[in-house]
Amino acid sequence: MVDQPAVRDVLAGAELREAARFAMSLVDELGRIDQRICRLVELGFPELERAYDDPTCVSALAVLRSAPTAAAAARKRTATLAQAARPGGGRRIGAKKAEQIHTLAQDTIAAPELADQIGFQIRLLIAQHDLLEAQIAEAEAHLATLMDGELVRRLRTIPGAGPAIVATLIAEIGDIRRFSDFDKLVADGIADPDHLAIRGWSYGGILGGWTLTQTSRFKAASLGAMVADWPSEYAMGFNHDVRLWYIGGTPWESAESYRRQSSYTHIAKVTTPTLLLHGERDTTDTIGQSMMYYQGLKDRNVPARFIRFPREPHGFREPHHIRIRDTEEIAW
Repeated sequence: MVDQPAVRDVLAGAELREAARFAMSLVDELGRIDQRICRLVELGFPELERAYDDPTCVSALAVLRSAPTAAAAARKRTATLAQAARPGGGRRIGAKKAEQIHTLAQDTIAAPELADQIGFQIRLLIAQHDLLEAQIAEAEAHLATLMDGELVRRLRTIPGAGPAIVATLIAEIGDIRRFSDFDKLVADGIADPDHLAIRGWSYGGILGGWTLTQTSRFKAASLGAMVADWPSEYAMGFNHDVRLWYIGGTPWESAESYRRQSSYTHIAKVTTPTLLLHGERDTTDTIGQSMMYYQGLKDRNVPARFIRFPREPHGFREPHHIRIRDTEEIAW
């Protein structure tokens, strides 16, 4: 007797999948709105980036709600600007930051002829931003009711992995633990051993840089906003606490651990052609890290390309730079 194949329920996980896609569509829309706000800030108050790396951060948006352009900020009293805070309460920006913003506004290069129109557009876009943030929070709360289990709890421990991202991973990919055996993926025909590439950004870039020191099976690599050398990043990066739980101790207390867990220590093993991408204003993972990794490859004649992006923080915000980054990565 021939065994009958199990009937697959086509609707299994459909609710979670649909809810995850809806939540991510809101996240994507918020990203587009924030890019438009950044572009308008560049026109109406370009000096604001000296006060805030990201003009869509909570504090910057608090300022823009009160004074959406340099002209508007220059007309405000410093004491009024100091009271700017997130809607519904929250810490005010304070007198020192308000004084800085007022001074920047008085010396702006923004065209005054555009101030009214830019201010009008920014006010509407911030309203959309606030609405989308509230909708995302509601959508993620709904997603949380659809997920349970050990895998979900483990995924939620990943920094930045909220309900929307976790739900998308589970709904679209399934149990990611099935990818733990790479050789099995090749044996199953899911991965082509002759066309393997690796990419990562931030912690993904860190892991990617380390992976290249352990294997030569990848034909190309793209590493963005990475850290190669933990001792030199200890005082430079904004979130040095990452090193404290990732490695333990300090560079002088755990010197060997810092050295051993730095991909730069093992750079002589890397043979994979590698593209490195980094923003010049990245204070989370500083740009010197990518420069070190790049030089280590070039000195050994390993094909490498390093692209530095002016004005960009850890997460790129200028549409032109985002297009260049994506185009260069695909071409590589």
